Amino acid sequence: MPTYSILCCIAKNKEKVKSPTPREKFDILGYQPILEDEDRDLVFNSGRIIFEEKHLEMKGVPFLMEFFKTFPEHQKYFKAFKNTPYQDLKSLPVAENHGRKVMDEVKFLVNNINDPIQMKESIWNLTFSHRNRKVRTAQMKDMIFAFVDFVKAELGDEFTAEMEVSWKKFIAFIMAIVEDEESKANTTARNTMEETSALDISNYNVNKV
Repeated sequence: MPTYSILCCIAKNKEKVKSPTPREKFDILGYQPILEDEDRDLVFNSGRIIFEEKHLEMKGVPFLMEFFKTFPEHQKYFKAFKNTPYQDLKSLPVAENHGRKVMDEVKFLVNNINDPIQMKESIWNLTFSHRNRKVRTAQMKDMIFAFVDFVKAELGDEFTAEMEVSWKKFIAFIMAIVEDEESKANTTARNTMEETSALDISNYNVNKV
């Protein structure tokens, strides 16, 4: 076989498999709605304004104050300051730390908006870590929508109507993952309970005999 042909075969074998595009990754996951290129660009570009120009990640406490003012029923899920009037949160370091964590989580999701698989892993970790605190879909949904309202108030005209539409699609995508993970967790818990009950009945029958 000529040397040229051998080299061509080697080159073909070394060709890398083409990585899926961001749009194809969304198709692979199958969650709805699909975030189109325009939606991802609008969310990502608005994220640059939010975090790189306005530095809203430094306003975690003001955000929490607005959130608890609008949704006082959700403050009970925050053990460290559940009995603190929302107006007094600015004096608590623990509130500052938690507010910053919320902002950093949103920033991470925005920065990874072209990698839905990475987003899913982050959202799964978030829902898992909050499960023991009984934080569920409703609380997370209210917080994310409250974040968008907070951003609208902070950015004013810079936060366009087109950005808002894309952010709402972004939220819907996030919530689809949250709801899916919560459903899986509930199914697992239910199956575990059924298996435990069956085992208890079996042991009872054995002991009875």
